[in-house]
Amino acid sequence: MNCFICKDNLSYSFSKQFNEYDLGNVDYYSCNTCGFTISSNHIQLSEKKWNQLNIDWHTENNLKEKNPWNRDERYFNQSIMIFLLIKFNIIKGSNFLDWGSGEGGFSKKLYDLFSIKVNCYDKFVKPSVFPLAEAELKSNSYDFVVNNAVFEHVTKRETLDEINSFVNNTGILAIHTLVRESIPKDPNWMYLLPVHSCFHTNKSMDLLMQQWGYTCSVYNENAKLWVMFKEDPKLFYSQINDINKIIGYDYFKFKVGFVDFWKD
Repeated sequence: MNCFICKDNLSYSFSKQFNEYDLGNVDYYSCNTCGFTISSNHIQLSEKKWNQLNIDWHTENNLKEKNPWNRDERYFNQSIMIFLLIKFNIIKGSNFLDWGSGEGGFSKKLYDLFSIKVNCYDKFVKPSVFPLAEAELKSNSYDFVVNNAVFEHVTKRETLDEINSFVNNTGILAIHTLVRESIPKDPNWMYLLPVHSCFHTNKSMDLLMQQWGYTCSVYNENAKLWVMFKEDPKLFYSQINDINKIIGYDYFKFKVGFVDFWKD
């Protein structure tokens, strides 16, 4: 197998036994160059089985508690972060998309707090707010595209490219997922959920940014959201620095390339 981020070879890393969803023993392979890690079992599932796994797991887990994994807290902090970027004219336009939105929790929070509309699309769940059907999506059309907990749910490069394809030529992409300096070779690692098929490193995400034409990014620890820009990093650095001065601390972490905030 080859890495679908940098095309280098993948080597066996570790295995985990799942006693649910008929997964059994799952083998994980890591890239020798960028550290991107993926399950060989998940990428071999048929599209029908992969879709059913996602539907079954999310249906079961979303019923367990009202706010699993502190989603409401994250959506609240993400809403503040995005509002600030809009208020200070860093995110421009008004054609916004949440790809893989689930029920639309982030969009609802942003609208309820700040009256900012984000259209919602999801392959497995019908959004409760501002829903878009697949036929209504338009490539290269959105000023701002966001996705929460999607990048760890993919089994092919084409899915990542599809998400990015909706960002227009000067648009902005925001991503929430877990990113580390390296992926633990530990079957007890908390992020090894049945529907988590792949895991990203700081290096693999930086490579993705370069491949897609993004120049720089900001990150906020409370929102756990990376926001990526295509235009001159010098312009964004000045704008972000001005906002941080107003706030009174480094609310936005800025870097040319990918903000490698989380280390081992």
